[in-house]
Amino acid sequence: MDNKKIEAKLNYLEIRVQALEASWKAEKFKAEQEITKRWRKKEALRQNRLTIKVERNGSEYRLAGLIKDATKWSDLIHKGFLYRIGEVWYVRKTLAEDAGYLVLEV
Repeated sequence: MDNKKIEAKLNYLEIRVQALEASWKAEKFKAEQEITKRWRKKEALRQNRLTIKVERNGSEYRLAGLIKDATKWSDLIHKGFLYRIGEVWYVRKTLAEDAGYLVLEV
């Protein structure tokens, strides 16, 4: 092979390497964004599971709204933070706060 063919192939290989490096950097950036997005979503879910919204009814705290997260509902029931009188659910605020839950009055 003569020098011109070798130089052309080297130039092509260098351009290809640069393209691959640029592609790798873009993919790495996208992966980091996805990891951050998933972490934020997981953190938001964790925060939601540690928050209980209540309405004050005299000295009792009535559960405000419906809890759609089955894990959160199960956790609150099994730990004894929720109790029911008739059709209404109430929250044991002091126990929940002592366990690390944020009890918000709405």
